[in-house]
Amino acid sequence: MTAMESLEAGAGRLGLKLSAKQLEQFHIYWEELVEWNRRVNLTGITGYQEVQTKHFLDSLTVCLVWPPPRANAVLRIIDIGTGAGIPGVPLKILFPEIRLVLLEATEKKAAFLRHISDRLVLADVEVVTGRAEDVARQRRYRES
Repeated sequence: MTAMESLEAGAGRLGLKLSAKQLEQFHIYWEELVEWNRRVNLTGITGYQEVQTKHFLDSLTVCLVWPPPRANAVLRIIDIGTGAGIPGVPLKILFPEIRLVLLEATEKKAAFLRHISDRLVLADVEVVTGRAEDVARQRRYRES
């Protein structure tokens, strides 16, 4: 079983069906994560199989307790201290209709988040560089 088949099978056990486009996005995400991790300390986990299970599938387990967004509903999610975009980016790949705010205090990691959002062509993603306690005072993020 290849790693992508493993990701697909794991998602299936969660009751999720990943499209070919989503599987490709996850593969690109892994490639970029490994490349950027050489310069920026994003994660200690970079092996293909480990990233699929410990980052991607673990992120998707949120779906076990969190129902998918309803049609025509605007759902905003803020991922605080997101680091490499875990779990926010995997959830955005799975549910492209959500509005996602990725909050990261480290500018180098925030640069990766902007890059990966562009590379994966993820719409409605805002990367905010700052500390949670400072951003929490900003009215526009209090409802996320």
